Parts: sequence; structure tokens; C-alpha cells
Amino acid sequence: MLKEFEKFVINRGIDLAAWGSQRGEYPLTPTGKRNYKTFINGLKKGIPMNLSEHIGILDGYDYTSGVTGLENLEGLNLNKGCLILANHERELPLKGRSIIFPIGFHVRQKGGKEIRWVYGTDLSLDQFGKGGYEKSLNFILVGGKNLFGRKKTQIKGMRELLQAIKKDFVGLYPEGDNSDKLLKGKSEAGRIIAQAASQKVDIICSTTRLNGRTFEVTFQKLENERVLELYEQTNDTIESAAQAKSVAGQNVVDYAMNTIALPLPPEKRGHYQNPEQALGV
Repeated sequence: MLKEFEKFVINRGIDLAAWGSQRGEYPLTPTGKRNYKTFINGLKKGIPMNLSEHIGILDGYDYTSGVTGLENLEGLNLNKGCLILANHERELPLKGRSIIFPIGFHVRQKGGKEIRWVYGTDLSLDQFGKGGYEKSLNFILVGGKNLFGRKKTQIKGMRELLQAIKKDFVGLYPEGDNSDKLLKGKSEAGRIIAQAASQKVDIICSTTRLNGRTFEVTFQKLENERVLELYEQTNDTIESAAQAKSVAGQNVVDYAMNTIALPLPPEKRGHYQNPEQALGV
């Protein structure tokens, strides 16, 4: 009985989040809405789904002509993992959630694998679908507690994330929260990026913005040697090991975020206004 109640509440939360996500400046076409409804119904039923097969949600939007850097996806090793870093753009269809569709579509087309996205959890109504994401879309949940506050997911999720990087294509938002401009990257994300680099995993930065009705997506590859070099830099004035790790992680995530910022216009760069100077380009 309790499980049925939980499922009812979760599905109503998914319906509410789906309804709310369609309110905004970038509406879906009637065909896109039908495709989105099919996607949401599958999510509620827990049906295993591939994001790349639901690109039809973006009917009426151009998600191919504005894509650059696809050559960086062609050499990805199917037998190894890959870490894909993306900006968390709020000003997109579905209030920013649409970003996963063009990125996932092109990664699958060129790299041959679906992305396992990393998502945080909390207890707000807008997050009730996250359990469905974990079951249907093979997402990795990290953070806080589960939907009913019974089970902490931070340790479980981080362990799963670190294991997944070795063999899966994992998608991560270094900023954590979404915004209409780039936010300062999280040092924790920098440590995850450094872990991937130490395992010689390919690291791809994906920058996405909407120009009219065209998704402009740029794929760039990070240099693992540069990531490790930045992570190993130390400051003699830092006495705490934990603080040193935080600083090292920030160095790495700032390198990644400046790379993400490079293709964006100045008004979208937010915290990373001078990526050319930071990257020496």
C-alpha cells in the first residue's frame, strides 16, 4: 500500500514538473508536445529508454546545423568511459532540461553510447521525477536524500559515479545549479574531473546555447595532462589537506568552465568573462 502511494505521488510530481517545464519563452511544437508526453509516460512506467531516441521532442528546433567539434567524439573508446561536461543553461526549451537531448543525440551518433547523466536529489516537487530518471534513463543520483527522505544517496551515488566513469559515458554539470549565465564551477566537480584524467578517460566539454531556434553545440576535448598538472599544483600557505584539495579541485573546474565559456557570447559567460586569457588562446 505504501509503495502504491509513493508511486502515485511520484507520478503526480512528474506530471507537475512536466507541465511546469513547458511554461516559458521556448514552447514545444504540437508534435514536440506529443513526443514529450510519450517520453513522460515511459518515465512514469519505469520503461528503460534512450535519450537519443527521443530527439523528436525538439521538433521545430534545429539541433544539427549549429553543431561543431564532432570530430572530438569520433575517437571515443567504446570499451572505456568518457566524462562529458555541460553548461547548465536555464534559457532553453523545457526550462533547460532540453540540453540533454541534442548532446545525447550527437554523442550517441558519433561516440556510440548513451550518456548516464549525474543528477542531484532533493525533496521539492520539481525533483520527484529523479527516481524515474534513475530507473528509466540509467541516471546517477547524488546528493541529499531520496524522495521520501529515508535513504541518503550521497555516498552511494558518488561511488556509482566514480565506478561509472571507468566504463560508461557520464554527463556532469560542473556548475551544479542552472542559470541563464555561467556560474562558478564546484570544486567537487573539479576533483571528479581529475579522477577521470588520472584514469586516462576522455573528457569532453559540451557548450550549448539557443540562437533563435537553432541549438548551437560545441564539443571540445580537455587535455588530461593539463588537468593533472592543475590538480597537482599546491600552495605552500595552505595547511589543511581538505582545503588544499578544494583549491586543487577549483583550479581544475575553472579550466573546464573556461573551456565551456569560450564559444559563448560575453553576456552568457557569467563568472567566466575572460576564457581566452585564462586558457592562453
